[in-house]
Amino acid sequence: MTNRYTKGLLTVIAVVSALLLTSCSNPDTSGGVAVTMSRDNASEFPDGSCEGPGKFTDNLNTGCGWIYPNGKGYYIQPNASLIGAYLIGADLRGAYLSVADLRYAYLKDAKADSSTICPNGKRWGTAGHNCGF
Repeated sequence: MTNRYTKGLLTVIAVVSALLLTSCSNPDTSGGVAVTMSRDNASEFPDGSCEGPGKFTDNLNTGCGWIYPNGKGYYIQPNASLIGAYLIGADLRGAYLSVADLRYAYLKDAKADSSTICPNGKRWGTAGHNCGF
């Protein structure tokens, strides 16, 4: 009885292993198997998706993504609600903040440059920008 139990268990392990291996790979056009890979930092600023967290893009320097100033995480993207965000000293160079809400945001010493897009669509450093820092 132990012998049948062991054989059955080994069969189940083999089937589960095969299913796990095939679920982690996709067939390619050459008939072989290619494993799908992704960047570990796919949603890190400035290379994250401007569609929001959990979305991924192959584009680099989108001006969107997660930043972690002062031990808290904030997702930078157009139309982001950053009301009261603690962004003191945050590096927002190249950030795409079009229509973002920065009211009551703690922005002292935040870093920006001419590639930073402010909520009103104007570049930081140009006349009339409303980044607040």
